[in-house]
Amino acid sequence: MVRGRWFACGANRVFVPTHGVPLVVVVLRLAEAGWAHGDLSPYNLLVDDGRLVAIDWPQIVDVIGNPQGFEFLERDATTMVTWFRRKGLDVDAGELVADLVAEATTRF
Repeated sequence: MVRGRWFACGANRVFVPTHGVPLVVVVLRLAEAGWAHGDLSPYNLLVDDGRLVAIDWPQIVDVIGNPQGFEFLERDATTMVTWFRRKGLDVDAGELVADLVAEATTRF
């Protein structure tokens, strides 16, 4: 069973697993592959049968190949961290961005 809390997000409700670990894993794996979602927000996250599902991928960005790639990576992380913090979760934006940049650049 996945433990976490439900939060209101506009007209929807978003389930945030304890400590946001699954979302961190998603964005870290994306960064490791050299990608940023490009528009990551609570509105683009769903939970299906206990699985976290990110939607709205048309603006996915190659972090290395796009001149603004790292800006998109930072924006995705900052948007989610800001939302988590407003909901009372202790998440450090700088630490997450540093981890994402490290993952995105390890393949080079």
